[in-house]
Amino acid sequence: MENFIYYTQLTLLILSFVTLALALLFRIKLKVFKKTTSGRIAVNEFSKSFVVFNPYPESRKTLHEFLSLLPLTVFFFGIILAFALIYLLEAELMLSFFVAIIGINLVVIEDAFEVYGNSKAFTSALKQSGAKLGVGDLKVLHLIEQIMPKISNYYLLLSFAMMGSSLPFHTSIIQLFGFSPVI
Repeated sequence: MENFIYYTQLTLLILSFVTLALALLFRIKLKVFKKTTSGRIAVNEFSKSFVVFNPYPESRKTLHEFLSLLPLTVFFFGIILAFALIYLLEAELMLSFFVAIIGINLVVIEDAFEVYGNSKAFTSALKQSGAKLGVGDLKVLHLIEQIMPKISNYYLLLSFAMMGSSLPFHTSIIQLFGFSPVI
């Protein structure tokens, strides 16, 4: 088997197991979330819209003191990237590299980890006996209940798609480019 085909299959299998783990993680969190929110949840706090959920993210610090080092950092990063690309070409890892980039872009969904973090905050707040909820908290709670199964199903479907595409990858590349397997 050609090395680049083997590395690409291995990359797809690793990505499929990562997405399967994420799907299971979201399923487990969804089960805990539904168990915690299964009782009748009502608004307790009418003076605030949000009590548990914080819609205003913390302000981030900027690194304006190090702005003069930016061109030097870009130059050194470019040199390191050039050597890495030369190594990838020599080791026949370029196709695997591109498959990994595409796979990671499919796996990382910006909203998924935000939903997971918010569900964790709601679960811990509702497990406490004196948890108060505002009107906005209730809306976010119902939104999380709708989105979490969809994200879990997406990760499960993506896992099966990656696993399924890694299995026939060897024969399709051979037929497409005319390579013969090395025996």
